Amino acid sequence: MDQISKAELFFKDVLTCFKIDCFNEMPCLDMLLIIQDQWYKYLLETKEFGLIKDIDGFDFFVCTTSKFGIAFKGNLKEEEKERLYRFEELYEAFYNLDINEQGVILSKFFPEI
Repeated sequence: MDQISKAELFFKDVLTCFKIDCFNEMPCLDMLLIIQDQWYKYLLETKEFGLIKDIDGFDFFVCTTSKFGIAFKGNLKEEEKERLYRFEELYEAFYNLDINEQGVILSKFFPEI
């Protein structure tokens, strides 16, 4: 699988994992092209996701509309660790693309109004 396909799969997997059918539409992509080295910080820019801190020793990354999420700190199950590792691997593919390729991918998931 090439890097562009992996980068697109990152966004598709996020939509599936968090049980949402789209990201909020953004009026422009400029703020989304800020390079982030952490996938969850990047998704926070969409305003569709949030962090819930320190509930029974866990932090959770949660979609604010579907209320689904994943834990990313604490004694994680093997499934959670694998899912987080996959997100990091796919996000790295996106992160390593040049800014023009990132823009093409972002325009598919964050349509301009």
